[in-house]
Amino acid sequence: MRKRPLRFSRTASRMIIPILILGAVFFLLFSKSVRGIELLQRPFAAAGSSISSWVFWSKSASIISSTDLEELYASRDSLAVDQVKYHELLDRNLQLEALLSYTERSASTSVTASIISRSLEASHRFIIDVGSASGIAIGQAVVVGDGILIGKVSSVSEFTSTVTALPHKESAVASSIFNETRTIGIVEGGKGNLLTMSFIPDSERLKQNDLVVTSGLEDGIPSGLIVGIINAVITNDHSPFQQAIVEPMTDSRRQHVVLVVIPETL
Repeated sequence: MRKRPLRFSRTASRMIIPILILGAVFFLLFSKSVRGIELLQRPFAAAGSSISSWVFWSKSASIISSTDLEELYASRDSLAVDQVKYHELLDRNLQLEALLSYTERSASTSVTASIISRSLEASHRFIIDVGSASGIAIGQAVVVGDGILIGKVSSVSEFTSTVTALPHKESAVASSIFNETRTIGIVEGGKGNLLTMSFIPDSERLKQNDLVVTSGLEDGIPSGLIVGIINAVITNDHSPFQQAIVEPMTDSRRQHVVLVVIPETL
């Protein structure tokens, strides 16, 4: 006897879709698997996004003229430019406030300067808008914030100067570690955005997060300017010395305004 193929009645066929929908709803309500819900929602979300996009552009094409659309784009561009200018001014004002705090508590003379360009070849060098006419000289400290050293003046013209930031491979500054013995050494750049203090005797006790400041043992650089904090201490069983990896307190590439510290002359 030949078996007849299984067929659903018209009424049963109409019931399949509601049953599937109810099953999906129960699955969403009672499933504890977030992944399962995401898999079930994904095709519906994609379909909804496509429909919304199609409806929007269909309406835009029929309602907004090409002239109106150009004006909207122009307004959008103008708002974007205004927003960039606003945030730049905000950053500049915040930096100036921090510099003001440093000048109020410091006995040193200082000159405020703006960064006007940055070197493409040497990412840790930049040019400021003051020079020898303002008393700027090679070797002077350049700070931001409330006394954070970011580099030193490396060349000077009458109205502009070049600053070499601490991470530059040619940078070196006499420093001291705020530990029990106030370890003294030279902090050098050349390790990406990090600094190093090498040839520290093993007898010196160093630890992470020790503060590093200028020691004052270098002409033109006052003591107590913040250089950074110790990120790591590297020791070697075959060497009587250890090395401190120092993380600068700030990134010079994010600064707009700096302060050049003019040392006191005897």
